[in-house]
Amino acid sequence: MRMSFTFRFIPFLAAVMVALIALSLGNWQSRRAEEKQRLASEQATQAALPPLDMQLVEEGKAPAHFRSVQMTGSFIAQWPIYLDNRPYQGKAGFYLLMPFKLKDSEKILLVMRGWLPRDARNRVELPITPTPEGVLQIEGKVRGTVGHVMQLGSEPALKSGVIRQNFEVAELSKASGLKLENFII
Repeated sequence: MRMSFTFRFIPFLAAVMVALIALSLGNWQSRRAEEKQRLASEQATQAALPPLDMQLVEEGKAPAHFRSVQMTGSFIAQWPIYLDNRPYQGKAGFYLLMPFKLKDSEKILLVMRGWLPRDARNRVELPITPTPEGVLQIEGKVRGTVGHVMQLGSEPALKSGVIRQNFEVAELSKASGLKLENFII
């Protein structure tokens, strides 16, 4: 049985396109792997350093991301912000962020106090979370942002106790009148 071959331009072009897309995706995966390795290396380097005393850091200067820091001061309980759609261990919930004023300083930092579960029956009911009073010493790690989640529709105005999907530190600084440093602990 004799076989014949006829060159067809459209299938050839389609095969070349598929090969180029596959090559491009492979390169993208390699770049992502390198980026993740760099990030893990940066985290390990910063974790090996002793905690930085935030009272000694110049105002407006952000420590390196993932750097351990310690600070003494008190929470400004009038400005809690709840970030919605932040699941943890398979449960829906919020991140609670709150301004923290450093002792004997004008510096105010935004601190992520932790994760709180969301009421499954009433999604806008906030869990009761007492704020520690007085002067506290806390430790944490520096982050540039808490990340963004997909958002459908517009956000409510930024005000005390609001539930939001996303926000920026500068936006909170403007809404609250507090001069916040532009990073998160």
